[in-house]
Amino acid sequence: MAEQTSDWAATDDSALKHAGDPAPQENPPPAATRSPRKAEDTSEGCHAMAANDRERASENVNERMKAVFERSASAWSTRGEMFKRLEAQRESRNDG
Repeated sequence: MAEQTSDWAATDDSALKHAGDPAPQENPPPAATRSPRKAEDTSEGCHAMAANDRERASENVNERMKAVFERSASAWSTRGEMFKRLEAQRESRNDG
């Protein structure tokens, strides 16, 4: 009878690497490219959504829904102000 060898015995050194090690990337993505921001991630977009919610609140006759839209508008406005401050900080770092 012919002697049988198992497949695992015929491995080379490269097969013995850890399975959890990440494979090297040949073409890493460029670091400077950025995807466009969503409207809710900019001060202008947040202020536009706040204006939209204020308009919807003024058109709504249901007092409960009017209050919901007014709270939403306030939250969007606060978020927009936060982004405005962050954008100003980023610009001042780039200028200085």
